[in-house]
Amino acid sequence: NEETAKRDALLTPIEKNIDQGETDNQRGLTAKNLTQLKAAFEGAAARFKQAIAQCDTASKQTKEPDLLQAMSDMSKTATNGAVQAYLNLANAYSSRGNYVKGTEYCNMALAVDPNNAEAKAARATISTTTSGWNKRRGRR
Repeated sequence: NEETAKRDALLTPIEKNIDQGETDNQRGLTAKNLTQLKAAFEGAAARFKQAIAQCDTASKQTKEPDLLQAMSDMSKTATNGAVQAYLNLANAYSSRGNYVKGTEYCNMALAVDPNNAEAKAARATISTTTSGWNKRRGRR
């Protein structure tokens, strides 16, 4: 069926990137060291961001409500996945005392979803931690 082929052509590449992003996120959660963790989560974020871009491009190629809804749902899934990958990195670095990198990854999460409450809260927590750390050392 031509309609099914068109649907598959639009959605399959997006689904593959989301699936790979989810696999990479899981790999990051079980990584043995920071190098492996960073590679997995950054790979996940890249896959999810690619899926978001693919959704944007594909949504311009159809007017079918079902396809547009599917792409909207997949874009939300990919956005949440990218944010989670970046927040996992922010947590990994912050828990090791690298608050600058932790903040950078929070900012990357917010670049994907500027209104994400979890990313805003994580950045605020890191900022508060850093502020307290600097005061204890006589810095301001």
